[in-house]
Amino acid sequence: MNDSLIKYSSFDLTLQLTKIEVDLFKLIQPNEFLNKNWIKENRKEKAKNINQMIERSNLISKWVIKEIINSNDLKERISSKFIFFLIFLPSSF
Repeated sequence: MNDSLIKYSSFDLTLQLTKIEVDLFKLIQPNEFLNKNWIKENRKEKAKNINQMIERSNLISKWVIKEIINSNDLKERISSKFIFFLIFLPSSF
């Protein structure tokens, strides 16, 4: 796990990531939702902000998975801050 993140509580991590997500969400324009623009070939132009949120979500998911898998032992994986972060995230807001 990234040593710089260990010093933060799951709540603080959750709060900061949520603030970033809210800022990204506020950038989404109504027309980006039209005709499922986020899955079309020209999605980078027609649904730029939705795609940024999707890419960020995928990036965070991969990061969490990588951090858990890279733990050296099973006990460390189970007690990983990221596990608590994932459990805490939905219940905190």
